[in-house]
Amino acid sequence: MKKKKTALEKEVEKTLQSFDRLQPLAHNPYFYTRLKARLEEERQRKAGWRPLLVLRPVLVVLLALVNVYTAFLIWGNGNDTLPYRDAYVSAFVSEYALEQNIEDPFAINEQD
Repeated sequence: MKKKKTALEKEVEKTLQSFDRLQPLAHNPYFYTRLKARLEEERQRKAGWRPLLVLRPVLVVLLALVNVYTAFLIWGNGNDTLPYRDAYVSAFVSEYALEQNIEDPFAINEQD
């Protein structure tokens, strides 16, 4: 029993037949040689970066330690600067002639 070919099947058949008539593309005979040389050059260039790939985790750990140390310096000794604060404020006031009775806006409001 033969089926009648639909328009879609006819188009598919035409497309498949067009592959049989394809002409081979003209290519440069030295293309493969150039491609191989370029790949080798790229491999050698990347091989030069191998020591830096090993140092990357070391640098990340070192930066993390410096960050922790800096955070400790900033927040760990925060109370040591409080006694000097009044001296800084009074020096600022006397330097810029602000002898008026101005409340310190940074002072901690203590409620009794």
